[in-house]
Amino acid sequence: MLISVFVNVAASSFNNKFAKKQLVGPSDNYIFNLFLSISCALVLVPFCIFTLDSVSLYTIILGIIFGVINSATFLVKTTAFQTGPMSFTVLISSCGMLIPTVYSAIRWPENDKIHTLQWIGIAIMIVSIYLVLSKSGSEGKITGKWVICCIVIFILAGLIGVAQKEQRNSAYPDENYAFLCIAFFTSAILILGKLILNKHKKGEFKQSFTDWGFKKIGLACITGCFTVTMHIINLNLSGTLPAPIFFPIVNGGAIFLSGLVGWVLFKEKFKISQLIGFILGMLSIMMVGNVFTGLIK
Repeated sequence: MLISVFVNVAASSFNNKFAKKQLVGPSDNYIFNLFLSISCALVLVPFCIFTLDSVSLYTIILGIIFGVINSATFLVKTTAFQTGPMSFTVLISSCGMLIPTVYSAIRWPENDKIHTLQWIGIAIMIVSIYLVLSKSGSEGKITGKWVICCIVIFILAGLIGVAQKEQRNSAYPDENYAFLCIAFFTSAILILGKLILNKHKKGEFKQSFTDWGFKKIGLACITGCFTVTMHIINLNLSGTLPAPIFFPIVNGGAIFLSGLVGWVLFKEKFKISQLIGFILGMLSIMMVGNVFTGLIK
C-alpha cells in the first residue's frame, strides 16, 4: 500500500514537472504520453507471458475500451498539470471514484449498496470540488482551461473505475495483466495515430521528435513505469483488502502526499477555501469508499 501511494505521487510529480517545465505544444503532450503508454505496456508483457496461456475475447474488447479511456485521460491530465496545481488535479481525479461507486450500486445492488454515510460523503465531495474550483481571491488562481480539464478528468477517472470493476467482476478476473497490457498498447496506438493525423498533412511528423532527446524520453518512461506499477498493485490490493484499510491509505495518502509535494517542491499557493476543499475532499473519499461504515460494522 505504501509503495502504491509513493509511485502514484511520483508519477504525478514527474508528469507535473514535464507539463510545467518542458511541454511546449500539443505535439509534446502526445509524444510524452506515447512513450508513457509504451513503457507501461512493455512492463506488463512479462507478466502476461508467465501468468497466462490464453486471453478471452471479453478481455480484449474491454482492454481496448479501457485503452481509449486511458489515452484521453493521459492527454487531459498532462494539460491539467500544465495549467493548474498538481495537488487539486490529483484530488479531483480521485473524486472520480464517485462514478464507479454509484455504477456498482446500480449494477450489483446485492453487493454494493450505498449506505447513509456514503451519501453524506457524496454531498461533501460535491462541496469540496466546488471549493477547489473556486476562482475568487488573489491566491491559488485557476484558469477556465484547467477547470474544464478537471471536469473531464473526473468523468474519465470514473469511467476507468467502471471498467476496472467490470473486469474484476467478470468471468475472467485472472486476466487482469492482459487487460492492462492491451489497454496501454491501445493507448499508444491511438496517441500515435492522432499525432500522425495532426502532423502528416503539414509534413511535420518527424520534426515533432527533434527536441526529444534521452532526458525527455527517460522522463516519460519513468512516469510510465510508476504509473503501471500503481495499476498492478491496486488491481491486486482492491481484491484482497477491506475498504477501511485500502481506501484511506491508497487514496487519502496519495492526495495528502500530492498536496505536500505541490506545496514544497512546486511552490503551489492555495486560498483558504481551496485548502478547506482539499481537506473535505480527503474526508469525502474515505466516506464514499465506505471506510467509516466498515469501521462501524
